[in-house]
Amino acid sequence: MLVIRAALRKDMDLLKTLINEMGEYERLPVSITEETLARDGFGPRQEFRVLIADLDNQPAGYAFFFNCYSTFRGRGLFLEDLFVRPKFRGQKVGDTLLSRVAVVARDEGCFGIMLNVLR
Repeated sequence: MLVIRAALRKDMDLLKTLINEMGEYERLPVSITEETLARDGFGPRQEFRVLIADLDNQPAGYAFFFNCYSTFRGRGLFLEDLFVRPKFRGQKVGDTLLSRVAVVARDEGCFGIMLNVLR
């Protein structure tokens, strides 16, 4: 069963692992620390939010997003990362994560979701 849940402070080790896996997949260096993630995601000034996908009680992927603002349209969300571990691909994990971010955007009155697509 696929469950999408908000990341908790206790998930920082898992989140860092998932970010490292995405970095390896994209061949990009990762220098962020668990401490920085905990401070910026769960401190007094929340800079980002994360949804974690668990498929059959195994961490399958994550969506990492934050608020953005358009002078023409107002408040939106920026989807920084959408990552699904290779063995879970093709099982609608990414679709479900993206749909859940869209629900957050709609519920918060955002104009939409902005994102960049890498090659």
